[in-house]
Amino acid sequence: MLIVWLAGCSGATHRAAQVPPPAKTPQPRAAVTLNGLPLAPSGTSPQMLALVRPDVDVLIEQVEHDFQLGEREYQADDLPAARVHFDSAIQRLMTSGMNYSVDPRLEPLMDRLINTMHEYQLKTEQAGIASLGQEQEQAEQQAPGEPSSPLEEIAAAANLPANPEVGQKAAAELLHVPHDLPLTVNEPVLTFLNFFQTTRGRAIIEHSLARSGRYMGMVRQVLKQEGLPQDLMYLPLPESGYQPRATSRVGARGLWQFMPGTARLYGVKINRWEDQRLDPTDSTRAAAEHLRDLYAIFHDWYLALAAYDSGSLTVARAIERTGYADFWQLYRLNALPVETKNYVPIMLAMTLVAKDPELYGVHVTDPERPVKMDSFKPGRSLDLRLAADAIGEKVDVLREMNPALFGVVTPDDPTFVLHVPAGTETELLATLKTIPPSRWVGWRLHRVTADDTLAAVAEHYHVHAAA
Repeated sequence: MLIVWLAGCSGATHRAAQVPPPAKTPQPRAAVTLNGLPLAPSGTSPQMLALVRPDVDVLIEQVEHDFQLGEREYQADDLPAARVHFDSAIQRLMTSGMNYSVDPRLEPLMDRLINTMHEYQLKTEQAGIASLGQEQEQAEQQAPGEPSSPLEEIAAAANLPANPEVGQKAAAELLHVPHDLPLTVNEPVLTFLNFFQTTRGRAIIEHSLARSGRYMGMVRQVLKQEGLPQDLMYLPLPESGYQPRATSRVGARGLWQFMPGTARLYGVKINRWEDQRLDPTDSTRAAAEHLRDLYAIFHDWYLALAAYDSGSLTVARAIERTGYADFWQLYRLNALPVETKNYVPIMLAMTLVAKDPELYGVHVTDPERPVKMDSFKPGRSLDLRLAADAIGEKVDVLREMNPALFGVVTPDDPTFVLHVPAGTETELLATLKTIPPSRWVGWRLHRVTADDTLAAVAEHYHVHAAA
């Protein structure tokens, strides 16, 4: 028999069409015509404009137009719309192929655009962090011991010497493994491949690959839906080790290690109740959109990955400074932050190992499996302990299925989706119908047995027998 028991209220505490195949290694920018680009304002033919004015005039006009639209949306606090226009402006300059010697107005325009976007991005990031406030700090204090991102530990191995035998293995692997991202084997990549031959490096990638089994199928599906290379599913290996609760020293969180400001630009919620950066599905969809946008700007996956790590403005500045839209040229010229220089080789090294673990002596003996879940919308705040009581499950199981939640109470949000073990949704809904919705946060359910006493039950729920 089920009885409703009052136990006291507990408060809650990296649009597009199919992405084209990866481009060949880009060369330094050279002057090209713009007659085929959609540079004209709405209702005006770009070809007609090009007939009467130089292409550079059309380019400058359209960049200014996008820039002004972005500033207008930014002033109106519509950050996602502002981001679209700012990205469009810088994309026009980056993909035009025009050298600054074509017109003296181009370099100041690029400087002004990058400086303004940098200020915008900085304010957005600061606003994202500041808006978390004391509730976020409190929630983080309540969840000590969260796993860390393995990226920093891997990057510390950047000075290891390359092993020629590992290089021979990698070169042989490239001949037979399928891949839809360009794979490069050079000295920086070999350095990290060598690290994964050490005891510590092998342990990191084995644990990461084992955890990836739980989420990689979902990640593949999202990448396919977004028209992105499937090999991007290996990006969370260095970012988080496929740990949903992974946190970096600078505050990035989740499988894809989003900072708060960037996450919010892609619709990821961060509030007193939940941090959707920790939700594997929500963060994967946001990461896919972000990566797609970065590729649309740079048209090169190595540059897009570098921008995922350090921001599009950092990479754009490096290209502007050197004249090379090529990651390895920027690497050799030390035009990128050290962390970003290591980031792409680490990603490539982990991808090579993940595609053929046995080749590198990596053994994944017990990979995690996807967890089958039901999903439903409570419509209002619900205590996970009450839900666990209703379906005869441990509350820790529900917390594991809903890693984005800070506490044990769901948001008072009709759009929130709660994950429960597969096959239990019907039972949960039927039980909740017997309880007043206003009591979903304060009451518990207890299954009475023949051995129960009133005093024992009261002690279990930390209330007095009289209550």
